[in-house]
Amino acid sequence: MAPWWVVPALILTSLRTLYALRPGYGKPCNLSLEPPLQQPLLAIVGPTAVGKTALGVALTHAFPLEIVSVDSRQVYRGMDIGTAKPTLSEQAQSLYCLIDVADPDKEFSLAHYLELARTAIQSIYQRGRVPLLVGGTGQYLWALLEAWRVPSVPPDLRLRR
Repeated sequence: MAPWWVVPALILTSLRTLYALRPGYGKPCNLSLEPPLQQPLLAIVGPTAVGKTALGVALTHAFPLEIVSVDSRQVYRGMDIGTAKPTLSEQAQSLYCLIDVADPDKEFSLAHYLELARTAIQSIYQRGRVPLLVGGTGQYLWALLEAWRVPSVPPDLRLRR
């Protein structure tokens, strides 16, 4: 297990505003949040296998947190190798959302992820707990934090040829 300080970023939000250092910009930015993220949340982000999951699980033991995965590969059932997916033991120790929610041979998009994640986050708030976003898919993270509105459209198979 990697030491906690190798986790590249721990992002804390206030009730209305997120202050974060966005990669590549070199200066803090102020992002106004729209629903559903107007309540406190935490995020641990970074590359695969640096200890994000272990830190997240440890934090859920000390604070009223529930983990929401922000990983584009951990959503798939059966993709356990190479994704650093939380072990069954880690999943049993903490309340974990959005692990193994899709089959790899079925369509799953950012729009699907956002729908599931927003529902999970609202459920966590209703239980009086705080969501802890854990993962390394920047697009998933920023889509949640910046309240992207992504249409759910079928793939254009002609375009993909």
